[in-house]
Amino acid sequence: MNNKLFEGCPIDPQLAEQMLNKSLLVSISCMNEFDDLQAMEQFFGTIVRINADEGLVVLREDNGEEFNLPPELDHYQQAKPGSYQLVESDIIIENPDYLVDWSLYPPGE
Repeated sequence: MNNKLFEGCPIDPQLAEQMLNKSLLVSISCMNEFDDLQAMEQFFGTIVRINADEGLVVLREDNGEEFNLPPELDHYQQAKPGSYQLVESDIIIENPDYLVDWSLYPPGE
């Protein structure tokens, strides 16, 4: 990315360092203006970078591509040990390090 998409987002350098190279299970829910779920995506990967230019960058296990997420590190929760099944598939993720769930709304909501 050429622009600093997440410029101004404070990033705790110590927490960022702890999260690097850790596994992350991501859930993204796309909502409509009535708060109804329109689409959902889940994926799993490794946190490869965290910075103000790109945010939190995950290298996805499913397609090998990088995916940028907001660097609001307090929003990422340490996962409890166990098995996590992706909603839309039979894929089971064992013992991820972190979980995050983002809800996206139409502009102005």
